[in-house]
Amino acid sequence: IMSAFIHQLDDHVLHSRHPWRRGAGLAIAVAGTVLLAAHGVAALLDALESSGMTGALLGGMAGAAATAAGAVAMLFLGKLNGRREDQLMAFAAGVMLAAAIVSLFIPAIEAAAPVFGNASPLAVLLALGAGIGLMLALDQALPHAHAVSGVHGPATHASRGLLLALGLFLHNFPEGMAVGIAASGGAGTVVPVALAIAVQDVPEGLLVALALGAAGMGLGRAVLLGAATGLAEPVGAWIAAAALGDNPALYPVGLAFAAGAMGKKNKKLNNT
Repeated sequence: IMSAFIHQLDDHVLHSRHPWRRGAGLAIAVAGTVLLAAHGVAALLDALESSGMTGALLGGMAGAAATAAGAVAMLFLGKLNGRREDQLMAFAAGVMLAAAIVSLFIPAIEAAAPVFGNASPLAVLLALGAGIGLMLALDQALPHAHAVSGVHGPATHASRGLLLALGLFLHNFPEGMAVGIAASGGAGTVVPVALAIAVQDVPEGLLVALALGAAGMGLGRAVLLGAATGLAEPVGAWIAAAALGDNPALYPVGLAFAAGAMGKKNKKLNNT
C-alpha cells in the first residue's frame, strides 16, 4: 500500500502536467509537514512536565518531525550547489557537537562524581568509548551506504537508495538514544538536548532527501524516505530510556555513552 502511494505521489502529483494538481499536492504535503512539526513542538513542550519514558518518546518525536520538515523542503529548494550543502552540513555537525559536549559529556562528568567518586573520570571515559565502539560495530555489522564513502558492512543485493536510507536511519539512532538517556535526568536535562537535536535535524533532513535524490530515487520517494529516517529517533529514545530505567548509577555513564555515540555519528555525517 505504501509503495503504491509513493508511486502515485511521484508520478501523478509531483510530476503532473496540471499546475493545479501539482500545487494541491505540494499544499497537502506542506500542510501535513506543518501539522507534524507542530505536534512535535507541542510534544516537546509537554515534556517540560514529563520525565522518563514519556519525555524520551516526546523528545524523539520532535526530532522525527524536524527531520520530516527538512526533507519536505526539498520540494521547494530542489538541488543545492556543493557550497550550500557544505554549509548546511557544517551547521548540523556544529550543533550536534555542541549538544554532545555541553548537554551530555559535561553533565556526565558532573553526575558521575557523587556516584563513582574518584573513579568517575574512568567511568565516564569508558562509557564514552563504549558509545563510539557501538557505532563502529553497527557500522561494520549492518549493510548500508554513504553518498561519499560508498557501501559499508556485509555484501548485499539491496539497491543503493535503500542502503543509503538504512545508513541514514542508523546514524539517526544515537540522537534518539541521547534524548532517551537525557530524559532520565528530568525535563531540565531532556529539553535542551531534544531542542538542539531538533534544530540540526531540519538541515539534516534536507541533506538526506537530496542524497537520496542524487542516488537516483524519484522526488516523492526521496522526500518520504528521507522523512522516514527520522523515525529512528523515537525508537532509539525508547530503547535507551527502557535500558536505563530508574537506576541512578546508570545515568552518568549513559550520558557519556550517548556523547560518544553522537560524536561518532557526527564524524559519519560528513560522509553522508
